[in-house]
Amino acid sequence: MKSKTLSILIFFAIPLTISLSLIVSYFSEIPWLQEIISPDIEGINPDSNREFGLLENLQNLYLIIIIFILAFGFKKKHHRFEKTFIKVCLFLTLFVFLEEIDYGLHIYEYLYKVDIENVTKIRNIHNIDRATMDKNIIVPLLKRLVDAGIALFFVIFPLIAYKFRNLYIKFLAPNKWSILTVLVMVIQSELAHWLEDLGFDKKGTLHTNISEFRELTVYYLAMLYLMEIVHFRK
Repeated sequence: MKSKTLSILIFFAIPLTISLSLIVSYFSEIPWLQEIISPDIEGINPDSNREFGLLENLQNLYLIIIIFILAFGFKKKHHRFEKTFIKVCLFLTLFVFLEEIDYGLHIYEYLYKVDIENVTKIRNIHNIDRATMDKNIIVPLLKRLVDAGIALFFVIFPLIAYKFRNLYIKFLAPNKWSILTVLVMVIQSELAHWLEDLGFDKKGTLHTNISEFRELTVYYLAMLYLMEIVHFRK
């Protein structure tokens, strides 16, 4: 398989197929398909329903793969800069993973049948305003920062990196094909919010968490980037 075809497959076709399959399944209004993506489990905290679905657990799988990639990279790499970069990424990934799984609270509450009235209100840092304030501020702000960071790092940076001779910049610059994965994020985000606005998720449990579809592709992109850093960059 030619490298261009392989790049299009990895950076565009695969993430687009995965995201469209999940979106179509969730918005199909077919109950059992919606349950696979984000189930409705009686007797647990409503905010924890999606944690048991395929969408959230695919995110967790990507993060676990990233952790293994970075752990392998830390052992494989010897240059101080590489080791420091991988160490920072590993710390951030572990933090994001723990945030994503609410530090295991939803599993504990499900296994021990904790009453809804007694569930922990503050479940993670990025959603702390849900439990302490009348409106959400942190998540919308994080989304804007992540969007800006992705645009700068995965779209603009790879387009201008060739102008620099600095080896550290060349080492860190993402693959230009990453731009296609960012395009997938835009497509899936627009499609998911459009279907939500049309009311196709009436019986779904994602509600105001439609951005979870895009988040999955963010982790996929990070996984590809770090895999390239560890295995193909010096």
